[in-house]
Amino acid sequence: MKGVRMSMFNKNMKIGEGQKYDTTQVSTEGITAEERAEMEKKNRKMIDIFKAFDIDGDGSLNKLELAAAMDAFSRLDSDGGKDGKLSKKELKQGAEQFNEAFKDLGVNIEGKDLKAFLKGVRKYTKDDEKTSTQGVLNDYAAEVQAKAEAEAKAKAEAEAKAKAEAEAKAKAEAEAKAKAEAEAKAAKLATPTAYTIQPNERLDDLLKRSLEAQGKEVTDESLAEAKAEFVKNNPGALHGPKGKEYLYMGDVVKIPGGLEDKGNADEIKAQYRADQAEKRAKAEAKAKAEAEAKAKAEAEAKAKAEAEAKAKAETEARRRALTPKPYVAERSSTYVAPRVPVEPVAVKKAQPQKPDPKKLAAMNKNPLMEQLPNGYSRRDIPGFNDAYYDKDGNRITKETYMKARGKKDRKIDNMVAHPILEQLPNGYTKRDRSGPGVFYYDKQGNMITEAEYQRAKKAGH
Repeated sequence: MKGVRMSMFNKNMKIGEGQKYDTTQVSTEGITAEERAEMEKKNRKMIDIFKAFDIDGDGSLNKLELAAAMDAFSRLDSDGGKDGKLSKKELKQGAEQFNEAFKDLGVNIEGKDLKAFLKGVRKYTKDDEKTSTQGVLNDYAAEVQAKAEAEAKAKAEAEAKAKAEAEAKAKAEAEAKAKAEAEAKAAKLATPTAYTIQPNERLDDLLKRSLEAQGKEVTDESLAEAKAEFVKNNPGALHGPKGKEYLYMGDVVKIPGGLEDKGNADEIKAQYRADQAEKRAKAEAKAKAEAEAKAKAEAEAKAKAEAEAKAKAETEARRRALTPKPYVAERSSTYVAPRVPVEPVAVKKAQPQKPDPKKLAAMNKNPLMEQLPNGYSRRDIPGFNDAYYDKDGNRITKETYMKARGKKDRKIDNMVAHPILEQLPNGYTKRDRSGPGVFYYDKQGNMITEAEYQRAKKAGH
């Protein structure tokens, strides 16, 4: 108990004049408040002693408080190897120890006061039922220990519960944070951002990359949805017939998935112009070589024909020279030559002025895109806007050309925006489309397959 040493001296204690008091046994009833009042009335110092041992402050001493007091008194027997007696010296030392131990209570007693306390306890408890002092203390110690263990267990359980709750809370917060971050990331990935179409990039491949970057499964349904969203976000970005749509390289579109944008639209377009110029140069070189070969063959054929005609003429001349001339009678003086009718002299009409070959050559260097019935033509000039010419190779304005052309179907407008690589007599054309490559059209601007074009070409249409 607080302020009291709990030890045991297991023998009867002799107090002063040979009187004994058994500190090993205590009253189960203790000292009542009335008995305490009587003891204090006889000796006011009892107030201080009771104040020290009355732990619960109820004015009485229960058996535990009384057992603690008896245990404390048993320790005062220190002379003569614990002889079972309390001498004046031991009582005095006990009083001093008592005063020191309970100085916070302001007590001040003497040895005789301790003696009086023991006598009073003996007087009021001599007829009471007794119990073991040590047993009371042991029970209390066990109770205290059990309480401490219960408190420790409760504390451990509370701490474990608090820890579990803290861990659960931390886990929930971490999961919520991860979920929020995942949702934020998903929202960010779902937001369309700018992306530059690269050379030879197909629409389906681009949509698949977008879906995969968003963590979505690539299926026919998801591709259809992604395509619909792409069309909504990028009106006019798709070209070509339905089911065969393609993209223009260098175009900047908006697409979800956070795809890396190289931002190289100008570079791609410049490369395209360079590639087209190279293609045209090769096509011109090929056409020139073919024209030169054709001209050479024609010249050789002409020379051969002229040589054959000359040889034939020389042979005919030799034959005539060897043939005898017929007899012709001399004319008489009265001979009148028959009148020969005079043919009227034909007046030559003025010939139209021929176009300048240099202008025509300069015009024909640029790939043909469209030609009108009156000879006007629209041609592609790499790196510049389209150019317009009359039939003699003179440059004309776009307004003059469009006035002569008139309004056409949208399909024809789309078709003639690309240079002609080859044209068949029936109006079928093979045209160069940037990025996607070569496409084929009929004369109404409808796209046709390569097989249809080749069949018409083979048939000579």
